[in-house]
Amino acid sequence: MSNLKVIGKEQVSGYEFTGIEGGFGDGTRGMLVRDIADIHSKSTKAINQAINMNIKRFKTGVDLIDLKQKDFEVNQIDLGFSQNSINRSSHIYMLSERGYSKLLKILEDDIAWDIYDKFVDGYFNMRKAFKQPKSPMDFIKLHNEAFIEVDERVGVLEDFKKDYDENRTINEDQVIQIEKARKSKAMKIVGGVATNAYKEFYSDILRKKLFPDFRKRFNVNRYRSLKAKEFNEAIMFIQNWQPEKEMLYAIKYSNEQTTLDVKETA
Repeated sequence: MSNLKVIGKEQVSGYEFTGIEGGFGDGTRGMLVRDIADIHSKSTKAINQAINMNIKRFKTGVDLIDLKQKDFEVNQIDLGFSQNSINRSSHIYMLSERGYSKLLKILEDDIAWDIYDKFVDGYFNMRKAFKQPKSPMDFIKLHNEAFIEVDERVGVLEDFKKDYDENRTINEDQVIQIEKARKSKAMKIVGGVATNAYKEFYSDILRKKLFPDFRKRFNVNRYRSLKAKEFNEAIMFIQNWQPEKEMLYAIKYSNEQTTLDVKETA
């Protein structure tokens, strides 16, 4: 059984929440999903859904604990839950600092990154009073615990960086470059703005031909959702892309009609 201690109401940068120690190790602190939802102006249900949809990313006992489980000795009423809400809830999640950082990546809202440092410094990093070693063995134990904690924090940062590098999307400048590349490609295919093919096929090439192939290749629903690591490959894809032969024939025929019209006018 893991004992949790309700510290009481805490305040960080104007946000009030229930402070809790324990569950993730002696003296460590956690935050209820209910309070995290309030901070991010979301419903508890929405945060729980985000966690459940990404539950494989969270390690039980390290990132997250479910207070509805029998392994934890805590009076949920003391945490501010009504009996009805306890009965209705499938999960009552509490997150560690590491679990909170993982949730932030999933949420990816402006508030998330603005307040993260404030909560790390103003809440998660506040531990119990430093224990004075009473013997050489105590001294070694305390130093080992400190090294382990530092190692865990480095691991969190490394995991976050890896996840960020793997999944971050293209920036605004890259979105503009993608936009220019696709329009340039479509213009080249139709032969310019003064052609019949431009009037007939330019928009269709952009919306109904090029984008569906792009979406299938990079598994995105819009250009700005492209992963940054795939940007160069995406530019090459657009530059090398061609519509099906039937459309190329139709474009050629349409532009030949433009030539005939010019000759007849002359």
